[in-house]
Order: sequence, then structure tokens, then C-alpha cells
Amino acid sequence: MKPTLTTSIALAIILPSAVVAGCNFEADLVPLEAPDAPPAPQFGELPPVVGPPPVEPEEAEDLPIEPVEVAPELQPLCTTVYLNLRPQPNLDDQEGTITMPPWSEVAWSGEEVVADGHIWYQVSTSAGPQGWATSQYMFDGTCADAVLALDGVLPILENPNAHYENGNQWLDPDANTEHFGIDFISNAGNPAITTPYSDQIAASDPCPRCTEVDPDEGNIPDDFDLDYNYGYGAMIVVEYAYSDLSRQERSHLEIAGILLSEGESVYMMMSHLDPNVEIAEAGTILESGSKIASIGNSGNSSGAHGHLEMAVAESGLTPAEGEATADFWLDTVVERSYRNPEQSRRQGNRVDPSGLFD
Repeated sequence: MKPTLTTSIALAIILPSAVVAGCNFEADLVPLEAPDAPPAPQFGELPPVVGPPPVEPEEAEDLPIEPVEVAPELQPLCTTVYLNLRPQPNLDDQEGTITMPPWSEVAWSGEEVVADGHIWYQVSTSAGPQGWATSQYMFDGTCADAVLALDGVLPILENPNAHYENGNQWLDPDANTEHFGIDFISNAGNPAITTPYSDQIAASDPCPRCTEVDPDEGNIPDDFDLDYNYGYGAMIVVEYAYSDLSRQERSHLEIAGILLSEGESVYMMMSHLDPNVEIAEAGTILESGSKIASIGNSGNSSGAHGHLEMAVAESGLTPAEGEATADFWLDTVVERSYRNPEQSRRQGNRVDPSGLFD
């Protein structure tokens, strides 16, 4: 709103009048008095805080714990020979003994007992009977596993392409002799011979007299003098002890008809070796697949081949001081004397190794 002329005149009259009347605004002001501040608070000690009374712990009641019976995990085993299932773990004649045929599958509870020189396993059959059987005649696994593991020939030649064919067989009538071994004829030169199992060399002889006569091959046909190891030529004897063989390896031997017991070994003799190639020395510790010699034509031999014999005898046999390897093999391991006409054609402890190579 704009000021009017009337308003302006009124203000002009009032203001001079107030001055004339002597009004003094500042003299009329009365100062205010500030109130006194309250006194500072006083703090004393606080009374102790009283908590709830302690609670006495109650003794826990012992609850009975019921043991939970866990059924033992059964391990499948497969018999490798005709095997007796006995009520008690010993070799005594026992009523109720059951004979299980080879390739019978059983289940092992894990219980074992040592008695009568054997380790006995408590096993049960699928038909229900339970009993004790000697462990060395059972394969560790199902029978299907056993067939796969034990199938095929014993690996003995280093070159996988050096397949061999059998020459003279065990007691081969065509050989016109009691041939207590088998012969290998390689189709790939003279391959190295390897050990199928881990163990050690019991004896070896590179036949140095053979190479004096024939430096190339050590071939001495139709001479059976001891200087040439009775015709064996360069030869080696390997020991495979029962205690050093795995259950599978023992099963492999058992299926081939070579049975071992505690304290026994199977000894493998190879002859007609190459005398100019290194032959493992006696006492050498072997791993499976170790090279031990090479096929040759030394001694009384009509061509490069390997002659193999096996015998079962007590473990730990070694040649006496000065004993020739051939005498050690025939007189100690085989337990027959080559020089004795009445014993010279005896089989002795030798076993047929053909089943390992069929």
C-alpha cells in the first residue's frame, strides 16, 4: 500500500510533539539481574550392586550308552587249490571238515590265527558254512580278479616282442631223455632274461672255461664235464622265498601246481646263458623285472635257447665255499648227485614249470 498524504501529515505532527514533551527512552530502561547458578552436584559412593543368588549346578545324570555292533567288512578271497574248511584252525582230523574245490569264492572276516606252521583265516562260503582255511592257498580278491591277475605266461623275457616258443618239454618223450625242465627258443635274437618276482640270486656261474674253448658263445657240445657245469654252460639260480612272495604271486605258482609252505622257496635255474653278457652275481637283490642274464648257446647246446628248471626246497640255501653252481643246484637244491648213477636220473625236488608258461 502506498502512503497517503493524510498519513504523512499525522506523523509530522506527532514526532515533534514527543521531542517537545521531553521523552527520553534510554533513561527508562531497567537492567535485568541474572539468577544465581545452581550449586554443583555432589557425588557420593554408590551402594554395592547385589546380584541374584548363585545357582548350584545340578549333577548330570549318567545315561547308559548302548554299544553299536558293526559287522566286520568281509574281504573276498578265491581258493586256488582243493582246500579244506575246518572247524578249528589246525591240521588235526576234524569232523565236519569240508573240501572246497579250486575257484571257490569265500569271504574272510579278518580273523586269523597262526597254528601248525600255517596262517589260518576264518572264512565263510556263499552256501553258509564257516570255518578255518590256510591262507596261502587263497587269492586276495574275487575269483574273477584271480582269473585276470593269474592269466597269461610268467614274464621272463625283457623284450616284449621276443615271444618264445617251447622247445623240449618236461619229460618230453621226443627228447629221448628225462628232461626235467622246459626250453625257450626266442624269435627275436638273444633277449635279456628278467626275474618275474622280487628276491635274490642264490648262485651264478658265467662258465669261464666255456669261453676258453669257444670265446664267441662258450658252446661245448656233448661235453658234460664239471668244468662246463655238466653241460649247463653259463647258469644262474634265483630263489623266491615263500615269505617274500605276495599272496597273488604264490597263487600264481599254486595254480601252476607249484605249492609252497612257510620256510620253503621255489628255486629257478636258467642255463645255456650268454657268457659274454653280464650275469647277475650271487647275493644280488632283485626287483620284479630286473635283468639277470641273456639267452645264449653255452654248454651242451645246439642253438641259442634258455633251459629252465624249478625246484622246491628249504629257504636260504647257498653254495658251500668252493662248491660249483651246478653241484649246488643238483646236490643241494634238487638233492640228487649227478655223479651217482643211481640218482643221476632222479627228479628230486624239481617241479614241472610248464603251467607257468602255457
